[in-house]
Amino acid sequence: GGFWIRFAAKFIDGLILMLIGLPLTIIGVIIPPMVKGSANETIIVLAFTLLNWTLSIGLGMLYCAWFLVKKNATPGKMALGLKVINADGTGKISVGKAIGRYFACDWLSGMLTLFIGYIMAGFDAEKRALHDRICNTRVVYKE
Repeated sequence: GGFWIRFAAKFIDGLILMLIGLPLTIIGVIIPPMVKGSANETIIVLAFTLLNWTLSIGLGMLYCAWFLVKKNATPGKMALGLKVINADGTGKISVGKAIGRYFACDWLSGMLTLFIGYIMAGFDAEKRALHDRICNTRVVYKE
């Protein structure tokens, strides 16, 4: 799968995760005004922010790992007829590889490299992004 179809799949997955995480976001908007002026305002807001951040990362990791291990694709990839396989062509990827792929994808290909790791798929002869190379995977069309 090339850059644009993978971009669309990532966008779909982002929307799904945003909807799943919406209750946390709403609570995050409600809590700060409720504790305004209390003696522990800063501690409460920081604690909730840390909890929210941890749950968001955990949710994203579980979402990606569960779907990649069980279905070889996240819902966004499934919707567009893509799947993730090992670079050698074998089908199922391990739980460890799925979790590693999540962190390599979101952190290395995305934030730490200013998304250049994703853009690599558009220029790579094998259509592999940085996280595919790190985790020895590839994204292909379903047969």
